[in-house]
Amino acid sequence: MRNERDMSVELARILACLIVIGVHSCLAVYRENYYDLNRVFISCLFADGVAVFWLIMGGFLFENLDYKRLFQKTLRSVGIPMIGITVFTFYLSGWAIDGMPLLQSISHTKEDYIYIFQSLLAWEPPGYVGYLWYLYTYFMVILCFPILKSFAEYLDGSKKRIKVFLVISFLFLVINDMSNNRLAAFSHHSINALIPASLEVLWGHILYRNKDKFANKKGVLFGIVIFVVLNVFRTIIQFILYNMDKGNHILYWYTSIGLICSISIMIFCVSVMRRAKKWIKRLVGFIAGHTLNIYLFHSLVIAKLRRYGIQDKLYEYVADFTKSCVGDFIYTGFIVLLVFLLSMCISVLFRAIKHIWKRLFKARLLL
Repeated sequence: MRNERDMSVELARILACLIVIGVHSCLAVYRENYYDLNRVFISCLFADGVAVFWLIMGGFLFENLDYKRLFQKTLRSVGIPMIGITVFTFYLSGWAIDGMPLLQSISHTKEDYIYIFQSLLAWEPPGYVGYLWYLYTYFMVILCFPILKSFAEYLDGSKKRIKVFLVISFLFLVINDMSNNRLAAFSHHSINALIPASLEVLWGHILYRNKDKFANKKGVLFGIVIFVVLNVFRTIIQFILYNMDKGNHILYWYTSIGLICSISIMIFCVSVMRRAKKWIKRLVGFIAGHTLNIYLFHSLVIAKLRRYGIQDKLYEYVADFTKSCVGDFIYTGFIVLLVFLLSMCISVLFRAIKHIWKRLFKARLLL
């Protein structure tokens, strides 16, 4: 187990969290009977946050030696918060977000409970917390830990095996992309999410073992250039697909482009944090410590802002001020940062209350 946090990884967590928020808050690509190329490009930039999270997971997952302790830790650190936000949203979001009377918010029909039970049987989050699919898949990866760890150790035994795995798995993703996902039928659900997630976790394991090779000034430039160039390429492809009514598979995290873009983000983070000052590392570490809570809270924050029309007002102000397509980028940057900061404030407040509660509880026990 690692004893010291890697600040390059913590920076990657922050960027991945910002990207996930961007996915859920960026502007619609279809407007006034046409697809907006500018907004398609923005959606491409915010496509690969989850892939970054899988790479991060792969960097440290296989350092665990005790499967039982790993599973218990996952239940405690991920499972309990996931259950908490699910229960809160089910009973209190109507009151806290939509302004309903409290009794109306906590009241639910028999059909609502049946729906939740059926969703859990299918191992998928209920629709009102659909964004938690990532954590459901995370648990499936943890359940498969012994298999994945054995395969990772097999790969580590030979550079040739690693090269063969990287080539075959990447070609598989490319062919699946060319088939518009008809080959593998990847998705955000169950086994269809577990397989690409496992592939990216293994890529993350290999990447992190070789991270020192990228920790230089060239790595910063390389990461930025690859990320931008690939997303320009993806924008062109997706714009054509939209106009052909062929869906948006290429925007998902389980694509070949998504994998390389997420790797470029990791390379950038490893390189840029190599010579970062101590205060920057401390700040990155502090913010990254809240990323799970930010992920859990951000959807509620977006819904609350939408209820008061904040997004619309902000867009109108930016559009009037810029009078150009640059306004879409400015608006997106503002709304992503706003949601991130508000979610973080909630996380800081939540942790402060939790800390005070624990101290009061301990003091009571000593009396």
